[in-house]
Amino acid sequence: MKDEIFSIFDLNGFRFCLFNNCRVNEEVTWGDNCLPSFQVNNIEKLTERLIELNAKIVFPLTKIKNNWVLEFKDSEGNDIEVYCES
Repeated sequence: MKDEIFSIFDLNGFRFCLFNNCRVNEEVTWGDNCLPSFQVNNIEKLTERLIELNAKIVFPLTKIKNNWVLEFKDSEGNDIEVYCES
């Protein structure tokens, strides 16, 4: 799947997604205009784990169409998007 906002790449069975922040007018503070995005089965468990790890949530858990979405900073300061189908 590929469009101007969200693209999914299949890498030997591993799905890697890119979200184009600029197409929805989200400010980019570092890097280019794409954000790595991963799908998870249970967003609540992921959120609990991020809290345990003291990961900074930079975009709070939000329902967007048929998905729950959040963004966090990884240990090296990269913003990562995670989503779960609702």
